[in-house]
Amino acid sequence: MSYLLSQTFSVMVFYVFMAIYYNRQFFQLSQDSIKVMVLFRSSAIIVALFSVMFVWYSNGFFVRSRTKELGTYALLGMERRQIAWLLFLENMTLGLLSLVAGIGLGNLFSQLCSVLLIRMTRGTASVSFTLAPEAVILTVVLFAGLILITSLHTSSLIYRLRLIDLFQASHQGERVPRVSVVSAVFSVLFIAAGYTLADIAGSGLVVVAAIPILLLTISGTYMFFRSVIPAVVRGIRRNRSVYYRGTRMISTSQLLYRIRGNVSTLATIAVLTAVTITACGTAFTLYLGSTAVASAMAPFSFSYVQQTPELDTKVQQVLDQHSELHAKSVMSVRYLWVNVEYDHQSTSSVMIRPTLSDRVAVIAKSQYDAAAQVQGHASSQSIEEGRCVMVTQQVLRNYDALDIHVAGSILKPLKRTVLPVVGQSQVGSMIVVPDAAYAELLRKNAGKQETVQGYMVSHPEQAQAVSVLLEKMIPEKAHFSSYVQFSDMWFGQFGIIAFIGLFLGLVFVFATGSIISYKQLMEAQEERSRYVVLRDIGVSRSEVRQIVARQMAVVFGLPLLVGICHSTAALVALRNLLGMNILPYCVFVVAVYVALYGIYYVFTVRGYVSTVM
Repeated sequence: MSYLLSQTFSVMVFYVFMAIYYNRQFFQLSQDSIKVMVLFRSSAIIVALFSVMFVWYSNGFFVRSRTKELGTYALLGMERRQIAWLLFLENMTLGLLSLVAGIGLGNLFSQLCSVLLIRMTRGTASVSFTLAPEAVILTVVLFAGLILITSLHTSSLIYRLRLIDLFQASHQGERVPRVSVVSAVFSVLFIAAGYTLADIAGSGLVVVAAIPILLLTISGTYMFFRSVIPAVVRGIRRNRSVYYRGTRMISTSQLLYRIRGNVSTLATIAVLTAVTITACGTAFTLYLGSTAVASAMAPFSFSYVQQTPELDTKVQQVLDQHSELHAKSVMSVRYLWVNVEYDHQSTSSVMIRPTLSDRVAVIAKSQYDAAAQVQGHASSQSIEEGRCVMVTQQVLRNYDALDIHVAGSILKPLKRTVLPVVGQSQVGSMIVVPDAAYAELLRKNAGKQETVQGYMVSHPEQAQAVSVLLEKMIPEKAHFSSYVQFSDMWFGQFGIIAFIGLFLGLVFVFATGSIISYKQLMEAQEERSRYVVLRDIGVSRSEVRQIVARQMAVVFGLPLLVGICHSTAALVALRNLLGMNILPYCVFVVAVYVALYGIYYVFTVRGYVSTVM
């Protein structure tokens, strides 16, 4: 039954994904349909490859669990040809049932997924999902071919295995790893090196450093599970005060064998867990942070570089006509364009170097604080003479080591930065200086003073129509900017990424959880006789449950903890790269992953106990 459900889920996920891909209505809603199609196509390939590997892996478990049954058929006199034909027909029947059920369920869930996708991208149009012929054909071709191959492979086992092999196949685990101190040390060093390289690699090095980071971390993970974990369990066995307490002797002894026999599987699960959490964490960080990004790129609901009083009057009239927006305030923000030079004093420090503009906007502290108060931002706090605060969306480490040369003076940035108060389309780079320094620049006639007219409304995300109207009215040289433009753009792009991340995350969670669960439940059938002995010597059902729960906690928990550690290092590097507070989003993703993973743990413990008892 579990094998049938696994195949059905794989078919359903792939069909839903392809149904979205072949629905042209959806791509018409996207501003950049070509990039969206490429993204969906790449993700569909990942889903297809992972589904093929998962179905193949599940089929291996399914066959391995029935080797004794096949051996019994052979002992009873059935010919190999008959057993092979029986296996072929059985596997084909289950495969075709899963194919039909998966496409049927996928067609039902496609409507729900379309609604979810439209909401995540903040779309307003309705996308109707019908039976997509291209998606059906592609799904049938892929999985029918896979079912045929697995059926032929399964039926050929009866010719490749001897009778005694059929009865002992379930006992053939992975090779027992030998504990090596050298391998254990190198595993920790490799993982630490991968973490360090991920932390120091900047935006210019991230592509180059990606492959070394992956090689170091993955190889270190496999070495860690082969050397460090068995060594730790052996150390626990040598600790008499712990080992001989209650039923821990039984659980620890079985745990060493269990970990040793599942080293490659656990290491693979740890890597897949890290990939899943990192990918989902990145996708949802970008999606849930879209509001903050849009606010930083367009701090005012509407803004433009001030041109004439007549233009200001026309804009105000438009806003007055749309009272549903509840205009709250209007403000003029003045700043000075100056030419600057940069001198970085610390050559030994690691730096994520952005393209610093030689022409920046300088704003007085009092002017910045007034605009920040209107927009609900924090003030710039105190700024000493000869210092400044940088206002930029670019990520720069050790920016306080910069010397900024402007109009014959040298300004040193403070360690803190502040949020923009002027739109990105109007000002790229800005620095906040004390009022006296700003007045001195004005006196020296150091640059051209410019004013941005900004408007704040209560519901800027609902102002699409007004934004379009104002954009037509305001001349291009005024660099019109609106919050809703950036908000729709970012949610449209990152909503699709988050949707794909959600899909891939579900596939990976289902696959990793199922792989561990299948393997443990299959081993439970082989260990039933051992638990019968435990019952005979007086071990109660509750004590058996405790033994199983401890073992499963280690088997499920170890790859989960290692995967979380790997993903944490990757997400910290992402935080440094983006310069965003991504902690709340990543904690949410990890919590959801752990909850879904915990469901598999609970069902595996229950299934294991019911099997051995």
